[in-house]
Amino acid sequence: MKKRLWATILSGIMVVSIFGGCALNDKPVEIDKTNLTPLKVAVLSGQPEQYAATVGIHQGIFAKYGIDLEIVSCGYGTAAFDAVVSGDADIAEMYDYEVVNRIGNTYGIYNYVVFSEMTPASELSGGLYVAPDYVDNLEALDGSEGFMTTIGTVNHYFMSKAIEWLGIDYDKQNIMNVESVGTALTLAHEECATAYVVSGANTTTIETDEWQQVVSFEELGITTGTYLVADKEYVDENAELIANYLLALEESARCINEDIEKNAIRIADTIGTRKKVFKEIWTTYSITPGFTEEGAVHLNEIRAWAYDAGHFDAEYDIKEFIDLSVIESIFPDRITVELQ
Repeated sequence: MKKRLWATILSGIMVVSIFGGCALNDKPVEIDKTNLTPLKVAVLSGQPEQYAATVGIHQGIFAKYGIDLEIVSCGYGTAAFDAVVSGDADIAEMYDYEVVNRIGNTYGIYNYVVFSEMTPASELSGGLYVAPDYVDNLEALDGSEGFMTTIGTVNHYFMSKAIEWLGIDYDKQNIMNVESVGTALTLAHEECATAYVVSGANTTTIETDEWQQVVSFEELGITTGTYLVADKEYVDENAELIANYLLALEESARCINEDIEKNAIRIADTIGTRKKVFKEIWTTYSITPGFTEEGAVHLNEIRAWAYDAGHFDAEYDIKEFIDLSVIESIFPDRITVELQ
């Protein structure tokens, strides 16, 4: 199987050499999909993988690697995981906390594996923001109107860490799930909430209502990264396809970096992400398929926290669920994790 895999990869590299660099076509490249293999990937909305995939489709990069790529955009990682479970997607991009939480809650039921890091864990911009009346009176947050958290288990993790920092009981707080930062802004403006954990470019949105940051993610010791998950059987049977997807995704990322301004316009026109937001997110993370020991340790640290907090009953080691077969075939130099 490895010989066939390398043949496919080398073929892809030959195609890349023929085409050269990214031509930055203004119009989408017309593709004959007759001989392409379909691949459905559930990506996190507004994250680098969605941006790279969008540009790669537009430029015909995935087609060069023999892939008819379909993007399934998800607002949070649990939705991406559910898309794989339901068959609406083949592989899923998930945040670190969502990975360990879903594995913990489906332990012994599904045979899913983590087959690559996507964006290495790094510090986020942002933190816990509170309404103006609470900036100098944090004690009053205990039992107040509501701690807003955007839907998604990783955001509940952020909020849990923030409430832990405040020194109050999480179970006694009014936790409000909101669908988006826009909904949060409405509740903030109507004074229906008191606190919100927010990251990245969305911090400027909540600050428009004079909410202020009282503790940063750096001070909370929070870092986050994304990982790719799929059914073990699917990985075994489609290793070549997944490997070519990762190669095409990296080329798409390089294409974006060749002209960030032009691609910012393309992203805005295609999926509606504002240019400023795209650039802030794109420059924060890097798309780096591989698997490091640090990445595995990071997942296990979050798993231990979630288990101790009673978020699931299964006590496991994340290394039980790491599959290096795809990464070993294309990026062996990017593997530092020891599974034995």
